[in-house]
Amino acid sequence: MNITLKTCHELKLKHVENWPELAQQANWSAAALAEKCSVSGDTLRRHFLKHLDKTPKVSLAVNDSIKRISTLELMVLCKRFRGYEPFSS
Repeated sequence: MNITLKTCHELKLKHVENWPELAQQANWSAAALAEKCSVSGDTLRRHFLKHLDKTPKVSLAVNDSIKRISTLELMVLCKRFRGYEPFSS
């Protein structure tokens, strides 16, 4: 079996299970995330496009935005769209 460096990096990314934690540690930066994963930005980009149909930059920006929603905003959204109050007793 001919294992290339590209295959080795793809296998490394395939086994990452803590993406949210790594993204947060990388301060939601695609370049910093690639460095944390010990792969190039291009390798990370190919991996994200293959598995998420989005670039790392787009995926991380969306996740960063979601992270910034406060609990109060979340409660208002839940109530507005579903008539649901998550913390009602």
